[in-house]
Amino acid sequence: TFELKEDDPGAFELFIQWLYTGTYDPELDSDGLPDVACHAWALGDKLQCPSFQDRAMCQLIAYFQNGYIGKNIIRLIYDVSMPGSMLRTFAVDQTRYDLTLDSPPDQKVGAAEIMAVKEFTQDFLDEYGNNAEDPFDQGTRYMKVLNYHECGLTLDICEFAQQS
Repeated sequence: TFELKEDDPGAFELFIQWLYTGTYDPELDSDGLPDVACHAWALGDKLQCPSFQDRAMCQLIAYFQNGYIGKNIIRLIYDVSMPGSMLRTFAVDQTRYDLTLDSPPDQKVGAAEIMAVKEFTQDFLDEYGNNAEDPFDQGTRYMKVLNYHECGLTLDICEFAQQS
């Protein structure tokens, strides 16, 4: 038995599924998807497996197309990733875009709430002068190996995805 104490068991399970099938499919509407996808991205980074990271990133982009990123996910992203990572770039871009939307008060994340993550605040301010764009429309910015193709209303790596 080999124990990986610092790695998320759900992310490792997805990695094994991905190794055998070339994909993994957690439910996009699952409340736990962002956590698992963040951990999967971090595991891919640790194992130097950019295609697995890209799959996790696609899941995050698709999930947050229909929802708002919150401070708990931002905190998790900053806990599991290194400065300058594509995962952190996505968190900043998604938050900047979310703050431009006219969303219901119960869904909108307040700027003060998310600025509690110190490193995030610096990254956010570094991007302050730039236009906030929908991360769904610029998904390739967060990919290492794969391009993505929009399949209906969700983002998915499908038969049209091509290796760069």
